[in-house]
Amino acid sequence: MKLSENYILRTVAGEHMIVNTKGKKGDNSGFFSINDPVEWLWRKIDGREFTEEMLVDLICGEYEVSRDVAATDVANLLKIWKTYGIIAE
Repeated sequence: MKLSENYILRTVAGEHMIVNTKGKKGDNSGFFSINDPVEWLWRKIDGREFTEEMLVDLICGEYEVSRDVAATDVANLLKIWKTYGIIAE
């Protein structure tokens, strides 16, 4: 998997967002507010190929979280990203 080139990470007034650069003007469906851990993860994988397992490894290496919790969180995140085309497979 790889992040779609149509989406970029932006931080505005301390808020992190994923923005669809190919969206239509005035279409707010191309903006996704994200939290600090997801912003951190995005920066780690931006421009790189990755697997679900790699994401779990990254999270477990950075945060004090069990592998099961990290795996569930990653699976949920990837499901959302796939739904909106944020991931290019």
